[in-house]
Amino acid sequence: MANPDVITITAGSWQKVATNITSVHVRPLSDTSTYTWTYRDTGDPAPTLATEQATLPRDTGLSICTEAGSGIDIYVWCKSVDGVVRVDEGLTATYLIDG
Repeated sequence: MANPDVITITAGSWQKVATNITSVHVRPLSDTSTYTWTYRDTGDPAPTLATEQATLPRDTGLSICTEAGSGIDIYVWCKSVDGVVRVDEGLTATYLIDG
């Protein structure tokens, strides 16, 4: 993936926006949808349920890193209409995933 990368998210389905990362910042670029996110350890199956999520703040986005240094995949879901996110890999993160 390019860094940074701009990715269109189709409403109503999980879209992988980063793979095998240890730190990333994901920020919505469109205000037309409600965004949620989740993660999986790299190599684990993708999420399938819309309920497996946390809100992705539209104004600031979200910085994520793994504590153990093992890679994770980040997924984004748009609830109402298609959306767009910017993904910056390798940035200092504020949301720590204890893995």
